[in-house]
Amino acid sequence: MKPTKKRILLAAKDCFATKGVAATRLQDIAELAGMSIGNMVYHFRNQVEMLEVIYTSFQQRQEELLQDICLSPVFSNIDEYLQNAFQLHQEFLFFPLHTPEVLSASPRISSEWREHLRWKDLQLELMLRFNQARGALSWDEETYPVGDLAVLWRRTIDGWPMHRVVEQKNLDDFSAFRKSAWSVLLSLITPEARPEYLRLHFTSAPQVQNTVIDEE
Repeated sequence: MKPTKKRILLAAKDCFATKGVAATRLQDIAELAGMSIGNMVYHFRNQVEMLEVIYTSFQQRQEELLQDICLSPVFSNIDEYLQNAFQLHQEFLFFPLHTPEVLSASPRISSEWREHLRWKDLQLELMLRFNQARGALSWDEETYPVGDLAVLWRRTIDGWPMHRVVEQKNLDDFSAFRKSAWSVLLSLITPEARPEYLRLHFTSAPQVQNTVIDEE
C-alpha cells in the first residue's frame, strides 16, 4: 500500500475512535493526516471506503489470532491469545466502542460481521471442547451448553472496552482485561489443571503497536 493511503487510514482510525464514525468528517481525517481533502478523496472517496478497508484488516487479524491458538489451545496459548486480543482492541479501538455506528454505516461490514461472529463462536467452542477432552475444563452440559459458554466468553472479551468506558475506567489495563476474560473459565477449571493455570504470569501490559493496514 502506498504511504499516502497508509497515512490516511491511520488518521481515519484515530478519528473514528475519538469522535465516532458518524461524527467524523473528511476534514477531520485530512487535517490529522496532514493533507488537503482534495488529495485525500483521490485515494478514498468517503469515510465508508476507509472504514471498510480498516475493518477488513481488523477482521483478518482476529481470524489469524484464533486460527493460531486453535492449533493447540492449552492455557498458556489461551493466555497469549488474550494478550494479542487486547492489543487488537487497543489498535482498532473504534470498533468495540462504536460497533453499532460501524454496522449502520456499511451494509457490507454488517453482513461480514454476522458471519464472522458465527465463525468466532465456533472457534471458541472448539477451544472449550479441546480443554474438556484433555481434562482441563469441566462443566454441566445441561446447565451450560458449550455453545452458550462460547458466546459468553466472546461477549466478555469483545465487550470489555465498552464496559470500561461505561464504568469510566482505563482502557489500557491489560491485567483487568485478562482477569475479566479468565473469569468465564475459572469455575470450569478442574483440580488437575489448576497448577497449569497458576503457572500463568504477566508482569506488565503488552506493548500496543499501531500497525498499518496491508490491503492494496
